[in-house]
Amino acid sequence: MSSHSPFAGCGIHPHPFAIPAEDLAAACTYLVGEDLITVDWTAGNTPAMVTLTHQGIRCMEAEEEERS
Repeated sequence: MSSHSPFAGCGIHPHPFAIPAEDLAAACTYLVGEDLITVDWTAGNTPAMVTLTHQGIRCMEAEEEERS
């Protein structure tokens, strides 16, 4: 059985986003504080992988239902 699942986390390094690394780190720090994600950080304080917490999943599901 593989230790990886589609819900194991999303690698984001090098980040494909059009935002500065500092802003990405700040956003991740905020979401960690809200208990919505967990983050594996690189040595340079850059997020390497993010994973939704149970609370994060519930929050996303609630927002999806509101939009329906």
